[in-house]
Amino acid sequence: MQPDLSLFDGNVSDRRTRLGIPWDDRDIAVCEEYVRQVAALCDSAGYSSRWLNAMAVYTDEERLQQIMTLPFVEKTIPMEATAHILEAFPDKPEAVKLARYQTERMGGKSFREKQITGKGVRIALIDAGFYGVQVYDGFKHIRDRGGIIKTYDFIQKKENVYHGSTHGTMVLSCIAGIHDTLRLGLAPDAEFLLARTEYLWGDTRNDEDRWIAALEWAEQNGADLVNSSLGYTSARHFPYQLDGTSMISRAANIAASKGVLVISSAGNEYNNSWRFITVPADADSVLTVGAINPATDYQTSFSSIGPTADGRIKPDVSAPGICAVINNPKLSISQGTSFSSPLVAGFAACVLQWKRKNVDAVQLKDMIVRSGHLFPYFDYSHGYGIPQADNILRPRMDERKFRLDEQDGRMTVVPYTNAVKDSNDYKLLYYHVQGRSGNIRLYRVVELDNNRPVDLHLLKESTGTGQEWRDNIEDDYTFYRGEILRVFFEGHYEEYLFK
Repeated sequence: MQPDLSLFDGNVSDRRTRLGIPWDDRDIAVCEEYVRQVAALCDSAGYSSRWLNAMAVYTDEERLQQIMTLPFVEKTIPMEATAHILEAFPDKPEAVKLARYQTERMGGKSFREKQITGKGVRIALIDAGFYGVQVYDGFKHIRDRGGIIKTYDFIQKKENVYHGSTHGTMVLSCIAGIHDTLRLGLAPDAEFLLARTEYLWGDTRNDEDRWIAALEWAEQNGADLVNSSLGYTSARHFPYQLDGTSMISRAANIAASKGVLVISSAGNEYNNSWRFITVPADADSVLTVGAINPATDYQTSFSSIGPTADGRIKPDVSAPGICAVINNPKLSISQGTSFSSPLVAGFAACVLQWKRKNVDAVQLKDMIVRSGHLFPYFDYSHGYGIPQADNILRPRMDERKFRLDEQDGRMTVVPYTNAVKDSNDYKLLYYHVQGRSGNIRLYRVVELDNNRPVDLHLLKESTGTGQEWRDNIEDDYTFYRGEILRVFFEGHYEEYLFK
């Protein structure tokens, strides 16, 4: 069988041809007779995913056993979901300052100087509602040029998505909103597909089903990028299952194979019992975004951490997580990885506009990761850091800022003269120790003080007690043979292998 290409937007064929991605069985809808037979044994039937060759159903245990006897049913998987998103705080005067910061921290000026604004890139937003987008002045420039290509409410099965919640409204503002003349995101000229899949409160059992449906709808309607400021945790998933194999994470990986990059918030779980990234942020091909605090330039108190259950680095990058957003006709301040993710989605749209020819989703993700201000350093809170426009537009320079020193078994960073300058807004030094298993055992961020040496509180194994934690010296850890110390400061990076 061949897929019905009339069901796909023309952008899809263009993307597939440009990237050399063939049409395959995953582009063919689930067999209607299979759907009919399963639906006859259900209270209700949800979306039938062509990518996963699966459908969501709501039924009882007795009829579930009957479904499992059907010759075309391979297996059944329970589907429950809890979504975590954050709403906005009231309007505050410092919102204008934040609005400038959230784009300039990623080097927005460099994109603007080259007139890179996301033009020609189509972004799908999967969210809980877009109340006000159809009337607020902050989106008038998008409406006037017909920039909202298509909308669909997967809950109420209709095109109107301008209700339910302002969460999606705020998310869209972090990609393309303009308050007066102030840009809140990097891609004001992008095109948009808006999908409502979430109840903010209430019944959430079908959230992941609707998310998969919206993702396939987005790809079918020509999306280049998908922003998902949603995350799923308890009720269906456990932290030890964060290995990218859930149905929703598999769908995100399939999207990448078809040339569509999914950009996902890491989650707001750090202070909760969950702590770690959410699903589908654990998917290998997803660009997962953590949140940094504008006041400190490092991880916020809420941003979920990695790694994945199978040891992969997550989040991949980070961005401001306390942001100026459009939540009503005025400017507001809100917080959450829900807003760091669309900031990076706007960045990705600019990269795609700049490097569009033959750049697939995997390559695009890699380019954004490598543009992170910490790269090649990484940790489980910041990933590879905040994407930087200059690192996309021009070759990266490495100016030596420090040297590593070891005396009496203690590891110290010695900054070169004038490495720290008064004009610097941030003087943060990052370091981690990678254990022999490959996982990061310890990572920290410290502030340099007037070019003074920094004691990393690492004692080599031969001079320590042989214990990982030394109670007699506050904050000291033992540094074992075979482990790697990595240090980053102001663009300069060094490694030290303890042999």
